[in-house]
Amino acid sequence: MRKTFLWVLLGFMVSFQLMAATTTKKVIAHRGLSGTYPENTMVSFKRALETKAEFMELDVHLSKDDQVVVMHDEDLSRTTNATGLIGTYPLVVLKTFSAGFLKKFGYKFYKEKVPTLLEVLKLIEKSRMYLLIEIKSHDKDPQYNERVGQVVYEAVMKNTPQLKDRVAFISFNVEILEKIRALDKTVRLGPIFNELPKEGSLADQALKLDTDVVVFSKKLLSLQNVIEKTDQVKHFIYTVMPPEFAQVDQVDGLYGFATDYADQID
Repeated sequence: MRKTFLWVLLGFMVSFQLMAATTTKKVIAHRGLSGTYPENTMVSFKRALETKAEFMELDVHLSKDDQVVVMHDEDLSRTTNATGLIGTYPLVVLKTFSAGFLKKFGYKFYKEKVPTLLEVLKLIEKSRMYLLIEIKSHDKDPQYNERVGQVVYEAVMKNTPQLKDRVAFISFNVEILEKIRALDKTVRLGPIFNELPKEGSLADQALKLDTDVVVFSKKLLSLQNVIEKTDQVKHFIYTVMPPEFAQVDQVDGLYGFATDYADQID
């Protein structure tokens, strides 16, 4: 059954029409409602709150003055009207740039600014939404990776400690998560995988961090026994397109999935 699903999922090359669908899986609004609005912006997050998604995901980096800002890329050039690296600008300057993703949306959302993590936390505070905070690592800056976890963790806990039970820190860089675990034995973490770990299963990696969440690429569904120990670990995949919703809903043991089109869930 899984092999059949894989051919449908990974071999899907036909253009699609967005259509409402139902699912028994938990839904993550990936970078907000990013299929319709500029990713990782306040308008994208606000619109995601209007969907059936129970989780929202965003990405964070640190500004030059160590403010936690929300953006996927370390480089500003893809989604803003600026160039250069986030970490070379203080927040006050980053706030002068448009985050409206001009290359995709033109000037329709030009007034959208680069959000801070605190702005998003305040937005979801009165909602039912859970938040997955993906901490991006910087491959060429080990000192940055050494400290970013603590800065992000403290930004959440000092400003919105009441949201602790609705927040998970996730990352491809397991060492960042390990440093957060050293600070807090009870906060929820979630390792992310694009490939299978060298040792043990995906669930094993989550359990090593003393957590119950793991996130992985949907391409790994082709592998044998990629989902296991579901009584201990919740498995999420990324990033699912609307034509794949029905197939994903049939995957045994899968807890949920991330999509740019949470508004297409009925």
